[in-house]
Amino acid sequence: MESRVDCQLGSDLLPWEREYFSRWFTAFPQRSTGADTLWLVARDWRAALKQLPRRPLRVFVSVLALPPKTGWFGLLRAWNPRPDLNVTLVTHSSFASRYYREMEKVPDARLVEVPLPGLLEEAAPRPKAFTVGCFSGLASDANIGLLTSVVHYVFERNPSIRFRVFGTGKLDKHLDRVAKDLGIGSVFTRENALPQGIDVLLKVDLKAEHFVPLLWCAARGIPAVVADFPGLDRLVIDGHEGFTVPMNETKPMGELLLRMAQNPSLSESLGIRWRESLAKRFPLDKSTEAIQRLFSVTLAKTPARAA
Repeated sequence: MESRVDCQLGSDLLPWEREYFSRWFTAFPQRSTGADTLWLVARDWRAALKQLPRRPLRVFVSVLALPPKTGWFGLLRAWNPRPDLNVTLVTHSSFASRYYREMEKVPDARLVEVPLPGLLEEAAPRPKAFTVGCFSGLASDANIGLLTSVVHYVFERNPSIRFRVFGTGKLDKHLDRVAKDLGIGSVFTRENALPQGIDVLLKVDLKAEHFVPLLWCAARGIPAVVADFPGLDRLVIDGHEGFTVPMNETKPMGELLLRMAQNPSLSESLGIRWRESLAKRFPLDKSTEAIQRLFSVTLAKTPARAA
């Protein structure tokens, strides 16, 4: 008999993260509210764990954000703030797995990496003005310097192109000030809402805890221009489904955005190929089966309460 799993979303998820995992939860056949096994998805997962009831839960935590830099004291803390719970961390990128294994010293038996599925949607309608979207938690790893540099580069050459930043974080006001100082406020907006009305995704983050923004756009046929990062080659075939650019290279990114704005058919064809490829390479049933196996195998090997 398969174990039942309660699925919960943390209160701190960004809008597209919440939508994405809500859809995956809906397709998860073992879902059962109140089960003793919990699948929790959160950005600040330590804080989320502290809010859980004190009972012998088995908890699988999908971690969607790495902790901020806390110095040596932070690195010496126990990785699990709730020793009364049987906790397994579930990462969704090789970068996050490596961080928790090497920096937080999470035991291998308590750390697993599970690929995210492609959840296909209807192709997104395009806005009237060519619009670039950027998904960001606006933390220290958001690479705001590169983002605003690219916006400024494009603005000076084609002021009709619009930029929309989706997300919120500690650097909200700083980003607004930089945009004002650079004189790009007329083409630049920031909003904590579910993304819509964009032609291309621009991703410049310095970290890649997960690739939900890429999967979200691929599912809707929206191509991407991304700063090269380990693991991205599995998601974006350069020149076929989007473009990858060396990290912190303003001009190549800006030139690609200008080229796509001048040639809408290029952007459209890239998006179509990416959406078709997503369905083949990251099918929902395979990812769901993978996490089902994870739950079944881990539960069979571990007791209800961590030692």
